[in-house]
Amino acid sequence: MVEYFNMSKRLIRTIAYTLLAAVLLSALSGCASWDNFRKAFIDPPIDDGTVIKVGVYEPLTGELSKEAADELVGIELAHEMYGSILGSRVELVYVDNKSDMEHAAETAQAMADEHVAAVIGSYGNMLSMAAGEVFREAHLPAVAASCTNPLLTQTNDFYARACYIDTFEARGAADYIYSKLGQTSAGIMYYDDNDFAKIKTEEFSTYMKSLIGEDHISAAPIPRDLEDFSEIFLAFSGRGIKSIYLPEKVDAAVQIMAKAKELGYDFTWIGTSEWKGITVEGAVYTVDFDPEETLSGMTQSFLRAYADKFGAGTTPSEAVALGFDAYLIAIIGIREAGGTDNGDLIARKICTIKGLAGATGSITMDDHGDPIKNIIIRKITNGKPETVYTAIPGRNE
Repeated sequence: MVEYFNMSKRLIRTIAYTLLAAVLLSALSGCASWDNFRKAFIDPPIDDGTVIKVGVYEPLTGELSKEAADELVGIELAHEMYGSILGSRVELVYVDNKSDMEHAAETAQAMADEHVAAVIGSYGNMLSMAAGEVFREAHLPAVAASCTNPLLTQTNDFYARACYIDTFEARGAADYIYSKLGQTSAGIMYYDDNDFAKIKTEEFSTYMKSLIGEDHISAAPIPRDLEDFSEIFLAFSGRGIKSIYLPEKVDAAVQIMAKAKELGYDFTWIGTSEWKGITVEGAVYTVDFDPEETLSGMTQSFLRAYADKFGAGTTPSEAVALGFDAYLIAIIGIREAGGTDNGDLIARKICTIKGLAGATGSITMDDHGDPIKNIIIRKITNGKPETVYTAIPGRNE
């Protein structure tokens, strides 16, 4: 009797979370997206005994398993909350890619052989890229949670993602400078041997120019062995530049910022999600998720469900939220395709999702399977990160 009572309480809480999300979502989304969400999650399921299999392709063991663990928590939490679709129970099917690039294709084929309707994963850009070839040949749609490499989706019609891509992150930094700070000029610094930084700076520059004009951007690619940045800082200051985009890893960024401070310059430094954990006062960086911000009608439902499962006062990481959203994207694609038989159709339907309320914000997918959604801008104030802006670059395009 006690076990039944506890199960009933969990069921009631889950229904309450879902209904709260539904009420909030109806106020935040268009009629079409709300209708899709209601049909997928709110309408009572008709349990006809059938099962829809969704694959979980993750490094369950190996060197990446610790990093992937939070994604798994988010996937499983979403499954517990929304475990049926199209009148059928959703079953998660796990395949361990073992954090092993050499066997990624082999384990991806094992996933395809399970006859799942869609796949969630993997943690790690390279593992997903390697698996993507297999999934494409099998016409098996996949949704990565945290892989940010643009090539994953741009070169594969069967891969989508829940996180924003590197270049979208750069747009968020530009939007912050222009819309939040009200500045009409910007500087860029990066090491000239950092290919990822080059890609981000190119997107930042292009988007910033669309906002403020080409003549107001100053870029300074620097050699790795350069130690004296005084001429660069002086040039930026002479042009009236107050904010500098610096898409470098934390250690390199901290050194550059320290040099500027030593020379008496007070620039606003803006970095990427790689700056998580930075403690430099005034540093600004981008993230996917802030548990203290209500990003959509689903955010509070997600946070309550997480606290209910792991204890009051516990806070989910960004990876948990992205795993949660990846599951929602996958099953909405299946729901909109009307079944599991046509992987091509499911992949296309994923790319037409609009206004889906996820833990990390309202999600609208583009033609490549990349989400257009909130980018959280954080700033270190008194030694602690605080959210100072939410950007949705490209929302009016």
